[in-house]
Amino acid sequence: MALKDLRVGIVGLGDAGQLHFDTWSRTPGVRVVALCDIRSENVVQLTGSAAPFYYDAEDMFDSVELDAISLCTPTSSHHPIGEMALARGISLLCEMPATPNSRLTEELIRTSHPTGARFQLASQFRNLGEVRLAKDLMEEGAIGEVMHFQIELSSPVDMAIVGMHSHRNPAAEYSSIAGRRRSTWCAFCSAGFARSSAAVCARYRSSRSKIR
Repeated sequence: MALKDLRVGIVGLGDAGQLHFDTWSRTPGVRVVALCDIRSENVVQLTGSAAPFYYDAEDMFDSVELDAISLCTPTSSHHPIGEMALARGISLLCEMPATPNSRLTEELIRTSHPTGARFQLASQFRNLGEVRLAKDLMEEGAIGEVMHFQIELSSPVDMAIVGMHSHRNPAAEYSSIAGRRRSTWCAFCSAGFARSSAAVCARYRSSRSKIR
């Protein structure tokens, strides 16, 4: 399934859900095809959306063909709604925390295996190029034994995936060296992230040689 075919539903249209809506709407090749919330007034704020609205997530899953959902409801509802989605083969991007406890999270992971659906936590900062680069250097021992680690974000992080490179390759993701920050929190479709950037990779290698 190419990224251009991705049909997304959003469950929960509070602050987080509206951010997901905005991000998906700005992502080329992705269509927001369904919205769900127990409060109809929330959908009014999503201007420009012609997607059908549902009060019940299960009703939405049974009525609309979906490839993935953003789950932005309160944590206590993540497990039952997420399980319904994953059991139907619908990939799940779940807001933090995943569930109230690790046992329920593990159940979601197990539910995803038979259908091949993807389960990902919306923890986008761990996928920033800067963080991935630091992890890479630490694992290689390139900077010696790390005694303390601190990260500060001094500029906004655009969670849209416009112009993204590879979600598997830290070298390609370290795009802030080229003057831009990108994150990879919605990597449902690996085909959509298969591109690479020779220029970014070259800058990555250059930065590493200076550090060493």
